Amino acid sequence: MCWYPYISGLVFNDYWPPQAGRAPAPPEECLMTKEDAEKIKQVALQRIREAANDGSIIGVKDLAVVLFRWRDMTGRSSREVKLFCYAALEDDQSVVSFARAFLGQSYVRVRCETGESFAHWGIPPGIEM
Repeated sequence: MCWYPYISGLVFNDYWPPQAGRAPAPPEECLMTKEDAEKIKQVALQRIREAANDGSIIGVKDLAVVLFRWRDMTGRSSREVKLFCYAALEDDQSVVSFARAFLGQSYVRVRCETGESFAHWGIPPGIEM
């Protein structure tokens, strides 16, 4: 599932750059034609929407990346993605998946000999929620 947004993102950014004011790449520097890039984008959107509808998107390895790509491919209109996220967050297991996707795996460490502590948001490794 993750390779659809990844590949489409590569070709998508050639023709529809995410940075404001950046011009599209010249055709000779692009991975494929604009028409083929649009087809790849539509296939990726279809796959993402199917995974969102059946709930399997929650289990993808790079959930945050997939959600951001989904937003980007819908013209930066986040309504569709927001509606999905609001609905998904009604489920406890989905909340855990979102936390893992967006918080990472940092945790608090304390050095006993010096008393130093390092606080980071995240879920400690090995903790099942």
